[in-house]
Amino acid sequence: MEKQLHFIFYSKLHLYGGGIETWADYFLKQLSIEMDDTIIRVYLIEPENKQESIVFGLEKYKNIKFEYLQIGDVVKQNTIINFFKYDRAIKNLLRKNLNSNDIIVSIGLLNSGIVLLNRGLLKRNKFITWIRSKSVGEISTYKSKRYVFLANFLEKVTILKSDYIITNGDDTLEYYAEKYPYHKKKMRRIFNAVDISKFAYISEKKFESKLINIAYTGRLSIAKGFTDFLQVADKLSKKTKNFKFNIYGDDASIEKTNLDFITFKGKYEPENISEILELNDIVLFLNRESQAGGVSHSLLEAMASGKLIVAWDNYTHNQVLNINNSILVKESDLHLLEQTLINIKNNKFDIKTLRENAKNDAKLYSTSRHIQEFNEVIKKVSGDLRDK
Repeated sequence: MEKQLHFIFYSKLHLYGGGIETWADYFLKQLSIEMDDTIIRVYLIEPENKQESIVFGLEKYKNIKFEYLQIGDVVKQNTIINFFKYDRAIKNLLRKNLNSNDIIVSIGLLNSGIVLLNRGLLKRNKFITWIRSKSVGEISTYKSKRYVFLANFLEKVTILKSDYIITNGDDTLEYYAEKYPYHKKKMRRIFNAVDISKFAYISEKKFESKLINIAYTGRLSIAKGFTDFLQVADKLSKKTKNFKFNIYGDDASIEKTNLDFITFKGKYEPENISEILELNDIVLFLNRESQAGGVSHSLLEAMASGKLIVAWDNYTHNQVLNINNSILVKESDLHLLEQTLINIKNNKFDIKTLRENAKNDAKLYSTSRHIQEFNEVIKKVSGDLRDK
């Protein structure tokens, strides 16, 4: 019987998606090469156009097989209806494809809870949940209390019924281990990775203080610091013309009236990130510790490119950042952030050293190490690797 791994995504895996899509692209490619004797089945919501999905670039890997969930337009449909359709679709496909002792890896906390509500179909298979963030905390910034209640319930189902749990940061690991202490033995952190070679040739241009380009990249959400970025940009743009504030992310739903001090660049594909970093001098990371979690790809990519990084001084960022490779500012202190940017303009920091240290530190987060740690989890879950 052929060996199989099943990866479940509640996503269309669009090229211009977020961290999950970035991760899935490099992870599945590398995993396919290293596990060439294993069938890797990837379950995802069917994209309208495969050429706009990472599927297009992965189809050449012969041991990767795609299984499409036909559940309609999840944006226009009611959330509860989406969950119901998702559960039915994924269970039907798993029933068709699962062999005894196959391992299932579900990406995301809440969608794992949906699948695990009734685990009868999966009783002969091990189920791993890969948590990407503090989902409930982030959801609480934009959803109703009723939805947050449902999210809390699904979180509990996921933690209790998963055979193993992977987080992508020490902050998320400690958060869930403290919240569910009886289940911490089945939890492990695996940091995200970065392909250093993609950023090796970004030019180390001289930092000019006449016009400083400042970037925000990724989801435009409160938990990620989007509103903090807007407030600081608004204040500084009224004081000086030395800064240009650029936002890279899906801004289609943003009301841009009175935001003329921001240059909205729109959504981007992962392959464009090198160009984005090349064009900017500073990258801001303003994730809120209580709502966001894990080490983001954007942060690792900015480090690998040798960019000057300014970030909130919190546990989320300090997993990889420190005073030697970045400029850290007390979380939510917008006045101090504003003053810090002015001090950068006035050459108050050793920018060259900070950039060099960030670039060197990024080497710790290689894709090969990432895959190696995942393989250790698979061996452990399979019973081949015992607790020391």
